[in-house]
Amino acid sequence: MFLFWRTVIIALVFASTVSTTHGTTYYLSPSGSDTNQGTSTTTAWKTTSAASRTAFRAGDQLLFEGGHTYRGRLELGGDDAGLPDAPIVVGSYGKGRATIDGGDGSGLIVDGSSWITVRDLNVVGSGRKTGNDQGIGIHLAKGRHLRVDQAETQGFQKAGILIDGCSDVRITRAYAHDNGFAGICADGGRSEDIYVGRCRAINNPGDPTNLKNHSGNGIVLFNVSRATIEYCEAAENGWDMPRTGNGPVGIWCASNADRVLIQFCISHHNKSPGLDGGGFDFDGGVTNSIMQYNYSHHNKSWGYLLYDYGSMWPFRNNTIRYCISEDDGDAGIGVGVNETAPNTFSDCEIYGNTIRSTAETPCVSLFQGNPKDFHFRNNLFLSETGPQVRGASHALFEGNCYWGKGGEFKVDDYSSLNAWSAATGQETIDGKIVGVHLDPRFGFEGSGGKRLTDPEQLHSLTDYRLRPDSPLIDKGVDLSTRLSGVPATRDFFGRRVPLGAGYDIGVSESP
Repeated sequence: MFLFWRTVIIALVFASTVSTTHGTTYYLSPSGSDTNQGTSTTTAWKTTSAASRTAFRAGDQLLFEGGHTYRGRLELGGDDAGLPDAPIVVGSYGKGRATIDGGDGSGLIVDGSSWITVRDLNVVGSGRKTGNDQGIGIHLAKGRHLRVDQAETQGFQKAGILIDGCSDVRITRAYAHDNGFAGICADGGRSEDIYVGRCRAINNPGDPTNLKNHSGNGIVLFNVSRATIEYCEAAENGWDMPRTGNGPVGIWCASNADRVLIQFCISHHNKSPGLDGGGFDFDGGVTNSIMQYNYSHHNKSWGYLLYDYGSMWPFRNNTIRYCISEDDGDAGIGVGVNETAPNTFSDCEIYGNTIRSTAETPCVSLFQGNPKDFHFRNNLFLSETGPQVRGASHALFEGNCYWGKGGEFKVDDYSSLNAWSAATGQETIDGKIVGVHLDPRFGFEGSGGKRLTDPEQLHSLTDYRLRPDSPLIDKGVDLSTRLSGVPATRDFFGRRVPLGAGYDIGVSESP
């Protein structure tokens, strides 16, 4: 008898679960009424208040009639829970996207919910300087299994999209612009398993009320574990930060960030009235993280920065590989550690990159502090008037190419690779010089280069490939024996590494 009733109970539970996955579709329309049931286009609700009062179940949909604006905040809470195969969906129906207008506050808050999908919506605020007060476009807080796809957020003083203490979050094809602190941000409680893909963070100028810290970031993740940012563009951010201290960056992570991967992204023309305004950054308490296959160009400061501002967390075991920097302001790659940093700033591998500077700034600048075990290998440093490297004594250099516009070698006070190697031991392995001072002969010369903004087109940067007659082919050091970790298996263009008899120098690998 016991087995019979257990079987009946299991069957009833299963049937109940299956029945809820069909869900109910609720509608909002300017022609609706909050006294309606909301379950059809002819009985639609009118305002977000009616939707916020409703507890949604697995498989439910909340759809706004497209082409219209709905004023007021939409809130989903802990009593709104979907299932893996039946999430709760918030989106648009009819022609075009609907717009939620958060006015002077936030637009859409998902707090403590699970299995929620937000898609095909615009969320607007009254403007970072014209009424919005610390508002957030889409605020994901203390939730699990959350998705945002094809959303546009603008006009919020804090962030277009904020992730706070969540797990398993995917932000895809979002366009966050004209916000204050950041376009897309993770901050607050620790978040895990975060994915930001094919998003654009454009013209997020700064938070006019934030006078003590940076603002105007593109995409920034704080206090995260296991996060990926890929195929994203960040541009024209940070130009109106209301202070002159430490500043914003296009795409970066910081403050107890672990296992972050930033790849196939473009960050360009980011600015700052004060410091920073760079392309990419690992900053203060970042561990076990990688930047690879990215393109940084025409940013106010660093193309790629490795820095510790004095955080309470260690900074170690990070990598920059097969990335391009073109005409970034302070340097293509910057390295520094504040003397107040209480923890380790160590063990970073920088290899296979191509850095081009047409200004008086260096390709690489180790500008502050004493990093430990920072290694530069198989990089191509191409400058016009400035030095290839400044502060070289603070890192190890092996197998790199150094070349000035007129063929000059400039590393600190040295104008000769042989003299520098003899005096410092740099660029030598077992007594043999492994660095090169040679014309790289790659396609960029005379072409002016391409100023890409679309990450899907990174493969078209063929000017950065070595020509067949380049002396850098097979001239790099053997990364399989020199690195502390496992080397990358593909170059910037997707070709196998190594492809020929040895490793090439720079971002491209040739047979």
